[in-house]
Amino acid sequence: MEIIPLKMDCKTKSKVETKKVEKIEAEQVVAGSTILLVGAAPVLIGLWAAVCFVGGVAVSGGPWNLIQNWLSAVTGM
Repeated sequence: MEIIPLKMDCKTKSKVETKKVEKIEAEQVVAGSTILLVGAAPVLIGLWAAVCFVGGVAVSGGPWNLIQNWLSAVTGM
């Protein structure tokens, strides 16, 4: 009796799905944070100026007194 080799066709179709993942480079992160800091600096300076103005008005006794005191300090009169 002769042995006959069996041929098995094991070809299966498989579907592989790939997803695109966007990578954010370090340069983009640094650029974004730099833009944020440059934009935040004027806001912080403006808030600081407003707080100083309100403090000056409170110490001098009102806005008119603040103007008079500032003018007398600048002109020396």
